[in-house]
Amino acid sequence: MSKWTHVAGIIRIDHLPIAKISPPLTEEAAKAFLMENAPSGSEGGLTFYAAKTQVVTPSGFEALWGSLSFTGDLRDFDDAKKVEEWIKNFFQKLEASYRVIMRQAAISIDVEYGLCTVMTWNPRTDNWITIDVPLP
Repeated sequence: MSKWTHVAGIIRIDHLPIAKISPPLTEEAAKAFLMENAPSGSEGGLTFYAAKTQVVTPSGFEALWGSLSFTGDLRDFDDAKKVEEWIKNFFQKLEASYRVIMRQAAISIDVEYGLCTVMTWNPRTDNWITIDVPLP
């Protein structure tokens, strides 16, 4: 019997209110960052989506960049920690390359016959909160 890991996540990204010291983040660049070293199973990997829904404040500041999402069913893959590290590394690189911050994130990693790992981003402490939930 195959073992599957089901992954779903969404990340909200905001612009930083600093001088433009880097190129603007495009949807294509965001997806390319997500796809780099992304986990995959024996029948394929994750599906990625980037939605730039730029919001400009009355003072002209571009606040919200948009969201990134990913989902997939990874066959013959059961390493939730590898998915966690991929997410953490992805955003460190994205923040270092573009003037964006992660405002919110919610990620679920469900390893069949194992744990369901839930990750959420705490912007007040700049840390991930990770909970492992045993499933029946």
